[in-house]
Amino acid sequence: MPFPMQMILGLGCILALLFIAIKVIASVFSFTGTIISSTLTKKQLFSIMNILGEPSDLTRLDDFSPLALRKKEMKINAEKDLLNLVESDLLLRGILRKHNVSRTTVQHIYTMTIRHGGGQWAGGAYVPVAAIGSAPTLNYMLDKHLNDENYPWSKVVYDLLDYFENGQRSPKFR
Repeated sequence: MPFPMQMILGLGCILALLFIAIKVIASVFSFTGTIISSTLTKKQLFSIMNILGEPSDLTRLDDFSPLALRKKEMKINAEKDLLNLVESDLLLRGILRKHNVSRTTVQHIYTMTIRHGGGQWAGGAYVPVAAIGSAPTLNYMLDKHLNDENYPWSKVVYDLLDYFENGQRSPKFR
């Protein structure tokens, strides 16, 4: 083999190994590898997380102030955007079809996650949004909701918090 051909093959092997290393590192250290596929959608999902994950003070007397009403409207719209993203993503839409569920069911598991203590940030993600925007966790939540009525939702929330906080290595979500 001539010298330039050896260099080209060597360079090709190095690039392939570099690509594999980047994929492995991204999957180990970032939950975004399991989140909706397109970059634009990831940005939208993070925007939704920031809106819905913003703490709100429900004890204030001025809940009907223009600012409070605007924030409430933003949260309602962000919830609708989340459901639209799930329905528009090919992988997540496939999970919804697999379980034969509608937008209403997704809204219900979102609400249940918050009611049972999951409305918090873990591992850089607002758990209710990230869990619905991630294929393994959406599938897990729907399995538990539809197929295991005796499994307490507080345990589902604990599993989700653990998944996002500890790097998504749980076999429950594979």
